[in-house]
Amino acid sequence: MATGILKTGQVELGIAPTLAAHAVRKQDLDAKAAMLRTGDVTLVAGSATISDANIVAGSAIRFLGKTPGGTPGALFLFSKTVGVGFVVHSTSGADTSIFTYEVYE
Repeated sequence: MATGILKTGQVELGIAPTLAAHAVRKQDLDAKAAMLRTGDVTLVAGSATISDANIVAGSAIRFLGKTPGGTPGALFLFSKTVGVGFVVHSTSGADTSIFTYEVYE
């Protein structure tokens, strides 16, 4: 591993990446992956309701296009209800695309 000293004015910063630091980052990523929930959904008339009793106020939800259908539009989170799930809408009411969602806690 590379080791060095970076001098900025009167301050010296030691730079020494270690395997332990990489292991901690991997553990963080593994923990985040364990909190990930995914699924595939088909829009009906530009809308989809996803039931998920594990939704909390801080849940982050991401949408990934999979198979275009109808007249595709842009997906957005329309509503999120804690302990119930969430609703996704498209900017096109004729959107029948299939998309993948990812929920992060």
